[in-house]
Amino acid sequence: MLPILRELLAEHDKIKRLSDQLKGTLKEEIRIGIIPTIAAYLLPDLFYEWRRTFSDLTFRIRELKTTEVLDAFERKEIDLAFIAGPHQDPRLRSIPIYLEEIFIYCPAHPQQEISLEELQQLHPWFLTKGNCLRTQMLHFCQLHEQHATDWDYEGGNLPLLLDMVDKNGGYTLVPAHFKLNHAQKKGIKKLNGTQAAPAREIMGLIPQRSMKTAHSEALIKSVKNAYARSKPEHPLSVLDWNRT
Repeated sequence: MLPILRELLAEHDKIKRLSDQLKGTLKEEIRIGIIPTIAAYLLPDLFYEWRRTFSDLTFRIRELKTTEVLDAFERKEIDLAFIAGPHQDPRLRSIPIYLEEIFIYCPAHPQQEISLEELQQLHPWFLTKGNCLRTQMLHFCQLHEQHATDWDYEGGNLPLLLDMVDKNGGYTLVPAHFKLNHAQKKGIKKLNGTQAAPAREIMGLIPQRSMKTAHSEALIKSVKNAYARSKPEHPLSVLDWNRT
């Protein structure tokens, strides 16, 4: 019954949209889902440009975990999403946008590089379950879920985790485009040895069938222009967020 109701609502929206077009009163609404660790820098960087460039759009933006993004698509609540992939679903188009290196934040470590063996002797600070960066951290640092049982922060707040590292030691992972102040930049470490640097693949998701495809593709292109400017100087290893 619910799938039938959703289809009816979708058809009603199409009819209303066509009616508004004929009246010349249409201002397209686009509903966007963004995972917290991308929203933290993408929205401050691009929202003004979006408002200026896409003046014919009304934006409805929600910060969602990856699993919540996929549920929102299932319920037809969003038209476009920005997540860390990879993700394959025959009902959705997955459009790669850029690779983002992931750094280690560990200001107490005296060198500019740190090994996996050294990391495993330190306390890891995680985002809550459902944030893909948490799962990527478990995979990359070769940790088990029990490492996270004594601190389970309910949110996507990376600044809080950085503050916890500053005041309590340990480390966390930080995406390359996340905004750091001058002091925090000194705490960024790279992985030593011959292993490729950890990274995540940022992608746009849109439904295979959508009346808003053109605007969604234009927004994805604007993100690509902002962040996919140059190729990395060293090999990157893309971390999976959905692997157990």
